[in-house]
Amino acid sequence: MKFIATPFNEAAGVFSPNGQSVAYHSDASGRSEVYFTTFPDATEPVRISTAGGKWPQWRQDGRELFYLSPDDQVMAVDVTPGSSVRPGTPHALFKIAADGSSRPYSPAPDGERFLVATTVGQGDVPPLTLLVKKW
Repeated sequence: MKFIATPFNEAAGVFSPNGQSVAYHSDASGRSEVYFTTFPDATEPVRISTAGGKWPQWRQDGRELFYLSPDDQVMAVDVTPGSSVRPGTPHALFKIAADGSSRPYSPAPDGERFLVATTVGQGDVPPLTLLVKKW
């Protein structure tokens, strides 16, 4: 049984820490945007990103959602838990050099540090970069 079945491309779904919701990206608006819906009964999705987005990730307490903007900014959105999602305004944290083929970052559970995979040059092995939150 499919969780979400639409004619659009939905991908990169991640469960919230409490397992009661899912964030994912979809091209339902005509471009890739990050959405949020409840689980297991998918309610009307709430769009989280405002200018495109993909690769959502949760902070461990479920109160913040991260995603990658089309210009490779790691974005953060405050999320108020409850029966209906109330996302805050997305804001940029930092820019990375992403190749777009896979999830290029991973936040620490507290959202204060990030591991970022970046490509240095052709043929190089992508290094891991540790970013510590200073914003």
